[in-house]
Amino acid sequence: MLCQLNCNHKELTYYIGEENFDIIVDIVNKVDNLVYKGIVYELNKRSSDSKLVDEYKIQLKRLETVYHNIEIFYTQKSDSNSLQISL
Repeated sequence: MLCQLNCNHKELTYYIGEENFDIIVDIVNKVDNLVYKGIVYELNKRSSDSKLVDEYKIQLKRLETVYHNIEIFYTQKSDSNSLQISL
């Protein structure tokens, strides 16, 4: 099963940044592929030596990083907008 997201990506990238958007799309595609390959089964049997589980953990770490980057992006954007308004 392949996942397809439909949204106005321009509006979303305004809030999170183009690079962050691209990374999230890549992560969703990779996790979707892991589901297709059986990651749910591997996680349910609590297999920690599985290559699928290792890849899943890598994608979760990437997601954690991109969430942090989005927070920085949004804070900088908000600070920039506040500065423009005060000028």
